[in-house]
Amino acid sequence: MSKVQVDKVVNLSDDGAPQLTYGAELPVGYGLTGAGGLNISGVVTAASAVFSGNVTIGGTLTYEDVTNIDVVGVSTFAGRMNVNSTINANEGIKVIGVSTLAAVTGTTGTFSGAVSGTTGTFSSDLSIAQKIVHTGDTDTYIDFGTNSIALNAAGVLAAQITSDARVGINTNNPQKELEVFDSTAPAVRVNNGSKQADFIVNSTGALIRTIGSYPLVFNTNQTDIARFDASGRLLIGTTTEGEVSADDLTIATSGATGITIRSGTSSSGNIYFSDGTSGAAEYAGFTQYDHGNDILKLGAVGSEIVNIHDEYFKIKAVEGTNRLYFGFSDSTGGELSLYDGAGSQKIRFTGHSNDLNFINSGGTIGIDTSSNNSSDCSIEADVSMCTAGVNLASHGINFRSGKGGITAVHEQVFPITYGGQWTRSRPRAGIGFISQKVSTSENSGGAFAIYTRSAADGTGLTNADERLRVDKDGYVGVGVTNPNDFYMKQLVVAAAAEGGVTINRGANTGANYYAFAEEAAGGAERYRGFVSYVHNATEASGKLGFGANSSTRAFVHGNGNMEISDGDLVIGTSGHGIDFSATAGGSGGQSMGEILDDYEKGDFTATCDNSVTLYESADSLSYIKVGNLCHVQGQLRINSSNSNSDFKITNLPFTASNPTDSGGHSVGAVRLYNIDCDNSGIGPFCIIYDGLTEIQFRISRDNAVDTYLTATDGGYFAFGISYRTT
Repeated sequence: MSKVQVDKVVNLSDDGAPQLTYGAELPVGYGLTGAGGLNISGVVTAASAVFSGNVTIGGTLTYEDVTNIDVVGVSTFAGRMNVNSTINANEGIKVIGVSTLAAVTGTTGTFSGAVSGTTGTFSSDLSIAQKIVHTGDTDTYIDFGTNSIALNAAGVLAAQITSDARVGINTNNPQKELEVFDSTAPAVRVNNGSKQADFIVNSTGALIRTIGSYPLVFNTNQTDIARFDASGRLLIGTTTEGEVSADDLTIATSGATGITIRSGTSSSGNIYFSDGTSGAAEYAGFTQYDHGNDILKLGAVGSEIVNIHDEYFKIKAVEGTNRLYFGFSDSTGGELSLYDGAGSQKIRFTGHSNDLNFINSGGTIGIDTSSNNSSDCSIEADVSMCTAGVNLASHGINFRSGKGGITAVHEQVFPITYGGQWTRSRPRAGIGFISQKVSTSENSGGAFAIYTRSAADGTGLTNADERLRVDKDGYVGVGVTNPNDFYMKQLVVAAAAEGGVTINRGANTGANYYAFAEEAAGGAERYRGFVSYVHNATEASGKLGFGANSSTRAFVHGNGNMEISDGDLVIGTSGHGIDFSATAGGSGGQSMGEILDDYEKGDFTATCDNSVTLYESADSLSYIKVGNLCHVQGQLRINSSNSNSDFKITNLPFTASNPTDSGGHSVGAVRLYNIDCDNSGIGPFCIIYDGLTEIQFRISRDNAVDTYLTATDGGYFAFGISYRTT
């Protein structure tokens, strides 16, 4: 085998590479290198090739049995690329034409870089990490969240489908299956090309409207049940409106039809007829049912006119403006009639042709009589005392206004008499209906009075015969004509001498009550407060009771004892208490008061000075204060003595006082345990000095001044002492 060894091979002209007409074989491990290019017009067969620059192929690049193409940079294909296996691209794949991909790194396809092209076909799923973005308009995209899909236009959320299958327009948190949000006036329009309907929510509320002249229909079970027609009329159960003057609401069915207004058991149902937006104009006419009292009311001009109850029928009217008629006016039936001032008849009651019940034009009332007597009221059929047709002077009850019987000119009194005509001028009893004082310019309002007298003869009733009056304010006076002059004026009982109110049981057993009630009609509210007297066989054994909150709280017994059945005796003002001044004073002494004005008991935690501390389990004292005398007792245990310091308690609940002795003091007994004592001591005691809030613990000495007891760790002080407080 021959071998040529040269440093450089060029063509004949020395201006380029030579042509290897019959090819060249390069051994393993060796290749062709150089800054120029390699132009091969024939077939190149190689186990591998590495190109540091571009590779340009003018014709077709055909490769067989190739499983992978590794592309480090960008690959550009002018025509179609058919791939039956996998394409791995670390940067990007730019496709000018159509790319048909069986799979891209998996069954669904995964792109680590960018994928661009004019069209694309995917035979399986397309997985997107989050967004599908509009090319050239990056703020318009489809955004895939966790179990949600959002549509964004111009960088603003347009719509979102949430994980609970709800759709929100302009909101990412819809509260219903479909929610349209707008801060001013969100609206939904339904349009079939010729008709439209809107649902709008604005500052005034919710609005449903049609665009055009056609009705708004409500349908259930494929049946029209109600509609608002083009004129705004509401039609229920029909498509035909009612009479022109009352067609705003029409209800129609094939059977019974009506409207039910259901309210509370103590409230009212109302229908108002209005011609204004405020005041009485809003209820100029009305129909009302008062469920609390079971009353049907009819109103006009803003006021109740008709009142219907199961026990009565009332008509209220302005004087001189009404005319009422019931029944027949002839002899075949009864009649109830009312005429205004234009007629001669005002009220007439008839039971048959005799016209036995009437009020004539002159104001005369006739009951069971057909004659118009001069009396203002004539009753001829009063039980067993009369016979029809007999003169009034022989019968009945006479009510006469201002025609006799009373001498007071400023009051109109209707006397009640019994007997013949002559008794009218000298009545023994009267009922006074007082409207005003006619003798002066003073107006006293309305009142009601009862008059009685016992004289066997006389000229008539006078003011002095008045026994009871109900004045214009509803106050009641017995023996007084003006109860309004008094402070408690609902009921005033007055007498020139002794007076009062007696409640007579009628038997010497049982009880009488004077009760204070609340508004409620039943139960304990009828006697929230009361005064009672329980009668027994003898007066001494009876008792007067006082009740509050529907229960008896105190008794005053017939023997003088006071009993509080359930409660305390409370003194409401400081300085007052129980007075024992009726008892005899002390012999040879000077009393400083006999009023028990205070009682108190309690506990307190003792404190010491000189840094002496006490065990928490044995540091509490108790006290009882009766009047100005306080007693303190208890047992204390020393925790720390601070080097045997003087022992005293510094926080008594009250300041000591001995007003009769400026140097006075109170002394108490002490029991010691495990306490160090001076052997010269005689006995321990405790003392409280005037004006202090401390107890000093001391020990007496033989013919010497007493000294403090010192605190001893673990020692016990048990004591009791009484002292006078300030």
